[in-house]
Amino acid sequence: MGRDLSKWKRLALIAIIMVIILSTVCILMLIKLQKTPMFTRSGGGYFSFISELFQPEKPVYGDDEVDFDLFAEALYTTKENYLYKKDVNIRKMIYGAIRGAMASLGDTHTDFMDPEFVKSLREDTKGEFGGLGIYLGYKDGQYIISEPMPDTPAFKAGLKPGDFITEIEGKPTRDMTMEEVIHKLKGEKGTKVTITIERESVLEPFNVTLERDIIKINFIRYTMIKPDIGYIKFSMFTETSALDMLNAILKLKDEGMKKCIIDLRYNPGGLLEAAIDVTNLFIPEGKIVETRSKKQKITHEAKPYQCILPDMPLIVLINQHSASASEIFSGAVKDTNRGILIGEKTFGKGSVQQVFELENANEPMALKITIAEYFTPAGHAVNKKGIEPDLKSSFPKTKISELYMVNEIKDKKMIKAFLKEHTNYTEKDVDGFANKLKDMCIPVDKSLLEQVIEDEANKTKTPPLIYPKYDVQLKKAIDVYNNNEYKTKERKYYFDLPDETGESAANTKVVDLPEDKNKNEDKIDNKEKSKD
Repeated sequence: MGRDLSKWKRLALIAIIMVIILSTVCILMLIKLQKTPMFTRSGGGYFSFISELFQPEKPVYGDDEVDFDLFAEALYTTKENYLYKKDVNIRKMIYGAIRGAMASLGDTHTDFMDPEFVKSLREDTKGEFGGLGIYLGYKDGQYIISEPMPDTPAFKAGLKPGDFITEIEGKPTRDMTMEEVIHKLKGEKGTKVTITIERESVLEPFNVTLERDIIKINFIRYTMIKPDIGYIKFSMFTETSALDMLNAILKLKDEGMKKCIIDLRYNPGGLLEAAIDVTNLFIPEGKIVETRSKKQKITHEAKPYQCILPDMPLIVLINQHSASASEIFSGAVKDTNRGILIGEKTFGKGSVQQVFELENANEPMALKITIAEYFTPAGHAVNKKGIEPDLKSSFPKTKISELYMVNEIKDKKMIKAFLKEHTNYTEKDVDGFANKLKDMCIPVDKSLLEQVIEDEANKTKTPPLIYPKYDVQLKKAIDVYNNNEYKTKERKYYFDLPDETGESAANTKVVDLPEDKNKNEDKIDNKEKSKD
């Protein structure tokens, strides 16, 4: 009798457990049915439906349910069925998929950085690498040379700022990402690469074959161009820029600098922190730049003790290739009336990128993502708008007829013959050469001829830092100083007054933006962008 009783107890316990399991399944079914009505499902029946209840939930981002199984299935199906199986590299396919996901955002500054690119990026920070010696930018869907570095293969080959690289080894660059272009241009010392160049002053695209060399990076160069005028050529904002700029200023002051010219033409930008620190050397107090992200508005202010040139007359040269960090510096100088901008409207790259390393990768990989836009001290948006100069100055465009003449001279190797005959040529020699060409029915403007001769001569020697004779924008800056035309409006600062210690209360102010307010600001920004 006791045995029968314990048997019934076991059966009752089993029954209770089954009821609990069935109740749980029913509850899960009801929850699932609320999300996806069963009659809308395509096949599988109840058993298939019940089996799905015990599968892990798919991750949800915002309103989008992400099905990573679909991605895995696509890779597997391709690997198993692609005709040329040996050509299927799953790793490359995954890299391509991530790169494609970034490209779908429509932002050329947001990208995937594969192991090869991360490696090349680390080489750049070491100060030297095997390559051609160019600063590379992106404009109108094409890759553009911002500036060739002096004494490098690119400079010796005659590449110029504004040259478009349309092909590398016969492959169009339009279909390449920035890191692919950089990777193809770099390489071991002594190896060669052929690129196709489009130049505004040349009628047809042309090929240039260059031999790679070890490139030593020197982002700041300086000289005295008059007894009291110092000139600083600034090519990129890096981690050491503030210290390098400080050293340049101190040395030029020792040489008698009383007026300063900062050349940011063809400077593609660089680090946000470097732009703030360099700007602070010239602006003692107030707002330098404001960055606005999805959730925060961050105000970066100057620290008085970091400024060493608060009042020296300052002229900044800019052009359409001055971008990003260059525009932070230019915008702060203009809005605070710290100096005068001369040249052309800047590029208009007012977004901030951050590199996020991918921790789950077996090799170093990262994502470069646009996280914010920046605004000048007066609150002007820079992105897609640029910074207007106070005094406009542009290089005159060469006439098509003169381009034909220059091409004819080069084709006949007349420039090389002239330089061979006149190693240390004078202005009189150039006049004679121009008259000779005129007699041959090849009339070329003398100033243009002088530039062509000098460009060819500099291929075999270290080029000078400045060309005051041909550089109309630099000449304009020198004239402003010489003619006592340097005038700025009353200095404006957009800042909280310093505390009793004489220092700003803080260098950085962070304001968290409420979600609703952020959405409203996004709408305003989108309206502004639609006007561009």
